[in-house]
Amino acid sequence: MRLLFILITLTFLSCKTVKNTEMTNSNQKEKISSLNKKQPHNVVISINTHDPYCGGAFPRESDLNKFSTGSYNYLLINTTKHDTSTVKSDSLGVIYLNLEIGKYEVRELYKDMPFAQFQEKNKPKVNQSLLVFDPECYKKWWSDNLLKIEIIESTSINKFTATITKRCFTGLNPCIIYNGELPK
Repeated sequence: MRLLFILITLTFLSCKTVKNTEMTNSNQKEKISSLNKKQPHNVVISINTHDPYCGGAFPRESDLNKFSTGSYNYLLINTTKHDTSTVKSDSLGVIYLNLEIGKYEVRELYKDMPFAQFQEKNKPKVNQSLLVFDPECYKKWWSDNLLKIEIIESTSINKFTATITKRCFTGLNPCIIYNGELPK
């Protein structure tokens, strides 16, 4: 009788151990990392920033169409698997990835925080020329991602482009209005 009790107990314990191992393996995150142009990839994401002309003199055409690029970190969100990874653009603002079929979103890294903290960090500095635009604007700005992409076929190159737009005197923050004196 005692031997039967020991065997049954061992059987239950071994089943539980296998079940826990399976759960651990299914919860492992997929690691996605940026590649360089020469490595095999199926996704090319180009991100640039439009820098507006904020001067007072009549602008040249080159002043109106200024775009800058740089090496920055972004969040890549796999909306199919509910997973996130940090990816980095090269000096030209391009991210090369090798992604599986699925839906993804690209988010600016500075938005990766709770909303209250984001709103506090992006308040306008004390300045009589800056007015808060709309409290709901912060919520929308924080929740919007830079780019939504869907990989339907993983054997061909998928190209995507996004532009970040700055505003004169307020930078990236679209939720404040500058009502000060303009440059002459």
